[in-house]
Amino acid sequence: MSIGTLAPGRVIVASELPEAERSRTWRKLSRNPAAIAGALILLIVIAAAVAAPYVAPHDPMRQSLLRRFTPPVWLQGGNPSYPLGTDQVGRDILSRIIYGARVSLVVGIAAVAVSLVVGVTLGLLSGFLRGRVDAVIMTVVDVTLSFPQLLLALAFVAALGPSLATIIVVLGLTGWERSPAWCGPRYWLCARRASWRRRGPWARARCAPSCGISCPTPFRPSS
Repeated sequence: MSIGTLAPGRVIVASELPEAERSRTWRKLSRNPAAIAGALILLIVIAAAVAAPYVAPHDPMRQSLLRRFTPPVWLQGGNPSYPLGTDQVGRDILSRIIYGARVSLVVGIAAVAVSLVVGVTLGLLSGFLRGRVDAVIMTVVDVTLSFPQLLLALAFVAALGPSLATIIVVLGLTGWERSPAWCGPRYWLCARRASWRRRGPWARARCAPSCGISCPTPFRPSS
């Protein structure tokens, strides 16, 4: 079944669309050297974090006052066994960076997951229920946006105590209102309900009352 034409005599089949999208994405990526460099750095960091026990040259927690403040290998007095040198208690800096990447990845991925769950849930509730629920959620968003994110994070840490779980919760709960994770589903449901209302009495009965959300142009159904 054809769904469109690229040129006279050339019919695009539905199964060809994903390949065309992938090809277009790769072409855009290949024209952006900064994106390629960033992707390579990210892949290297992820690979090093996953394989930290095999990649790190030393135990990141091992201390030795005899090796303290060893300079990097490119400076005078550097030791090739410690490419980036050691800290004030003789721990290898490179090994600590590699193992530290694990914590950073866990915190980043978990915080985004928390923000995604909270944002999508509230966005769907706001777009589907509307009325007072939408007004309450929007008030919470406005109040949250009126405070600096760092101030909210410090307040959460002071109330919950410093820990890895606290950092994940703080980052997740103080960033969802600034991302499309919540406003996207909200406006999408608004547009869908507006579309349902045009399909007949049965659809209008399920969608009543009318949508009270002002949809932006990209999400507004065409008349």
